[in-house]
Amino acid sequence: MATIAILVRNATRALATLWLAWAGSALAAEALKSTDLFSVVDLPMEVSADNPSAARDRAIDEAQGMALRQLLDRLTLPQDRGRIPKVDGRRLNQLVAGIEFADEKFTANKYLARITVRFRPAEVRRLLNESGVQFSETAAKPILVLPLYFQDGKPRLWEEPNPWRDAWIRRDTTDSLLSIRAPSGELADVSAITGEQAMAGEADRLEAIRARYDAGEVMVAEARTVGRASPSKTRRWPGGKAYTPARSVCGAGM
Repeated sequence: MATIAILVRNATRALATLWLAWAGSALAAEALKSTDLFSVVDLPMEVSADNPSAARDRAIDEAQGMALRQLLDRLTLPQDRGRIPKVDGRRLNQLVAGIEFADEKFTANKYLARITVRFRPAEVRRLLNESGVQFSETAAKPILVLPLYFQDGKPRLWEEPNPWRDAWIRRDTTDSLLSIRAPSGELADVSAITGEQAMAGEADRLEAIRARYDAGEVMVAEARTVGRASPSKTRRWPGGKAYTPARSVCGAGM
């Protein structure tokens, strides 16, 4: 297990740093095959052009490019994506297996729809292999983050205000092999664990909240406001294992 202490200037950079730190270990966790891995579903499109037909054609082109970016982000690590070459129209047509439309609406010069783009797995694998980029086709169980925000020396988990928890809730990782989520704060969550219990690493309480969300592990993320910076620390609880940090990594000036 690991403890990560990070000095950050804002919550967004904190989340990005923690994301990179946990990506490798989380993807090595128990993996489940995704049945729709090579599809990007329900992209909301709203495109204007000289006429409805032109607007629809433009929406299709934009949706395919957007879907490919989302798919590659889903399969690869952030540090490798710069090595993937830009895909021209001809190669994109080879990658796309099909397009589906929902809720189509036309006006004089506008087209609105939800577009689903399905890709050919073999062609996507070929593109990534040609680029020398490692990729994964397995999805790990989600990491459940418990954001503890310290005010007057006391940990807030469910109490308001908790801007640290708000930042994690806004962090949407649903379209990723590495899924990180924050609990909703329902009564069952409040009954399962308190901020003090999370800070103390009480194994039975951590296991209760982990099991409630069927998470692969629980990550307790602590944040304190010190001047203009926000030092944060995380600790992991892989279900059924000891809650003892083994190493730490520190960064500053972010």
